[in-house]
Formats: sequence, structure tokens, C-alpha cells
Amino acid sequence: MVRNRRIGSPPRSRQKSSQTRAQRKADQLNVWRLLAKLCLGLYILALFFTFSFKWIPFLHPLANLQLKPLPLQDTPPLNLVPGRSIAQYWLSLRSDPLHHTSLLNLLGNIVAFVPLGLVMPLSLAGNLAYLRSFLTGLLLTLSIELTQLLLAVGVWDIDDILLNLTGVVLGLVLSIPVKFFLVKKLYRNKP
Repeated sequence: MVRNRRIGSPPRSRQKSSQTRAQRKADQLNVWRLLAKLCLGLYILALFFTFSFKWIPFLHPLANLQLKPLPLQDTPPLNLVPGRSIAQYWLSLRSDPLHHTSLLNLLGNIVAFVPLGLVMPLSLAGNLAYLRSFLTGLLLTLSIELTQLLLAVGVWDIDDILLNLTGVVLGLVLSIPVKFFLVKKLYRNKP
């Protein structure tokens, strides 16, 4: 006995296998997102600890490495003028191109936050992933600066916030082709 089925619809066995394949792809994507969230959480903790307390814990057994701010002329406990400390660090670099503290401050504040902007959109689903990633970067850098101010560990500096957000935005821009490539590779029509 032949059952009636609609013309053009695939047999049930093919429907079931395509649903199973789609489910496997979705599960695979969820595993990647979970792994990215775990790595991101550990990274955020390390970033907060390192920048808030000016101490790099994983290097401590090897050396007592502390991040020390460059002594700037008449440095107040907080800088609310955008560009002031960037200009001073830049002048310091121009006079001595190998001045490690200036280079570490300028590039370090940017490079340290690139992974946050790169990995966070990959770990989030939905249309607001990039906005949520940017806001997370903003909240993280504000909490770091506030901790520095309250504990008198460093200088609350608007330029640090701007440099950190530059790193987040750079990471977000880099994550666009990475996300496109990963999704395209994951959802390629292979069995």
C-alpha cells in the first residue's frame, strides 16, 4: 500500500536526517560558545586583577613584576582631561623611543582589551552581541579605574578608558570576519 504524500516533499527519513544534522550543527555551535564564555570569564578576571592591582599573578613566582606608572609632572590622583596623559607618554616616547613604561602604557592598554572585543561577540548569540560586548568592555574598564581610585593603586585616567575602549573596538572589528568564517564553515552543507 502506497501512502499519499505531498508532491515535492522529501521522504520522512530524509527530513529526519536533515533535522538531526541541523541539531548537531546547533549543538556544535553551542559548545563553541560555552568554551568561549569560559575562556572569556577567566580572561576578564585576569584582566581586572592585573590592571586593578598592578600585579601580574602568573609571573609572580618567576619575578616580582609590577606595573608602575610613569612619573608624570604634577600628576593628580585622577585625570579627567582626555588626551593629557597620552600626549605626555607620546612626548616621552619621542624623546626616548625605547622608553618601556610609555610603550607599555600606550600599547598595553589597547592590546590587553583586543581579545575581549574579539572573543565576546563569538560567544554571544543575537543581533545585540556587538553592543553587549562594547558595553561589557566599558563596564570592565570603568570598574578597573574605579578600583584603582578607591584603593589608591594607580591614577584614575580617562585616557586609560579611551585606550581600553580602542582595544575593544579593534577586537570587535576583527571579530566580524572571524564570526563570518566560523559560521560559514560550521553551516556548510556537508553531511
